[in-house]
Amino acid sequence: MKNEGKKEESFGIFGYADPVKKERYRVAVLTPLYLDSVDLEKNLARIPKFMMPGIDFYQGVRIATDTLKNQGLKFDLFIYDSKSNYLNVRNLIESDKLDSMDLIIGNASVSDLSLLADFAKKKKIHFIYAVSPYDAGQSANPYFTILQPRLISHIEKMHQSINRRYADNNVVFITKSQTLQTMP
Repeated sequence: MKNEGKKEESFGIFGYADPVKKERYRVAVLTPLYLDSVDLEKNLARIPKFMMPGIDFYQGVRIATDTLKNQGLKFDLFIYDSKSNYLNVRNLIESDKLDSMDLIIGNASVSDLSLLADFAKKKKIHFIYAVSPYDAGQSANPYFTILQPRLISHIEKMHQSINRRYADNNVVFITKSQTLQTMP
């Protein structure tokens, strides 16, 4: 029986929610900038080293968005310091600042990953996690994308390669009893 009056969600071939074409996209970028750790009153001659990974991530996002802008796409970028004392990831989610986003790109810590992935699923906002292969148990979340292959993907590919290369040999695989998805 068909559900009348309710639009069913459509998921593409890879299990992700179908994209929506818009005139302009609102993109939140979460990256550890540690802005609370810097004394802005001082005249800094150099950016502290601990801030560089977050800044490098931001610059990579800017290069990507500039490339997409040259292809005619329009973006509004909202940059958030994921290590802010005041507006950390939990507070950012509770503040409703992310509710109107079309995409969230995260360079957040593993401890914040579940919060962000759950939020993305609840609000139906695509969330791209760019820095770790850890999936936080979110493998069935159609709004969560991990850019780095998960450990299980590496193991599956190694298994296939070994089976092809040594098909006539007796190969034994030894594993731990802990599942790969629960390993941080």
